[in-house]
Amino acid sequence: MPRVTGRRRACPLAHSTLFLSPHTPNTAPRRDIEGSTGLWEVLDESVMDLAIKMHHACVRKCITACAGYEAQVEGDSFTVAFHDANDAVHFCIELQVRTQLVMVGHRREPAV
Repeated sequence: MPRVTGRRRACPLAHSTLFLSPHTPNTAPRRDIEGSTGLWEVLDESVMDLAIKMHHACVRKCITACAGYEAQVEGDSFTVAFHDANDAVHFCIELQVRTQLVMVGHRREPAV
């Protein structure tokens, strides 16, 4: 894994962005539903409301499981803070796994 300090780098997992700072002991991934603006235009409002509800529940389970906390929520966008970059990466991976399982219709979530 490449070393990243004081840079903004796209996280290929979970469509998140990691903000890593060499000066503070924290990492703050940002997460949102990719293409949600376009989805709101073509899908029924009840479908999007359910998608947002499921997304928020999934993100919050991963935050708890990975020792993070919500820093900010706006619409479907989350900024999550972690004291340890490894926990942030674990969050991105775990969230990607959980959302992929939801998208393919599995109801059982993997253990963290």
